Amino acid sequence: MLLYLTKQSTDLPVDINEVKEHLHIEDTLDDTYIYSLIESAIAYVEQKTKRLLTKHYAKFLVEQASDAVYLPYGNIIVSAARTEKGNLTANADYLVPFLGSMVKFNKSHTNVTIDFDCGYQTIPADIKHALLMIIGTMYEQRIDVTFGVQSFKAHFSSEMLLARHKL
Repeated sequence: MLLYLTKQSTDLPVDINEVKEHLHIEDTLDDTYIYSLIESAIAYVEQKTKRLLTKHYAKFLVEQASDAVYLPYGNIIVSAARTEKGNLTANADYLVPFLGSMVKFNKSHTNVTIDFDCGYQTIPADIKHALLMIIGTMYEQRIDVTFGVQSFKAHFSSEMLLARHKL
């Protein structure tokens, strides 16, 4: 299996103004640092949920496609599937459940290429809020160790917000 991935969108799921409003920051002194936190939080959430947060175009190559092929990243929209012999027809040769991550083939095929879009067109509110919470935590906790302060994990956390989005 081979996967080729191309980012379609340069938009971030949260922008710096949303983050600064969340953190109650009015100046620009930490903007570069905040941008790096946004990128880190996005990478963390994508790893935790196994989903891409922004729109991407992907090409997935499979040597043997029989029954079902699971595609990475979720929220997939298949635009084409083909073999060396030619194009496969949606609904006749393969089925894709709505916004799933699986392509179900009606019969076995070899050397299949599947073109698909993945990622969110619009970021769900709970993922956006989880990103803001994670960025806020990283902004406030700039080092791994704290001294003289007792800390605890909040009962309601970004992990809870992301749980239903995990693949």
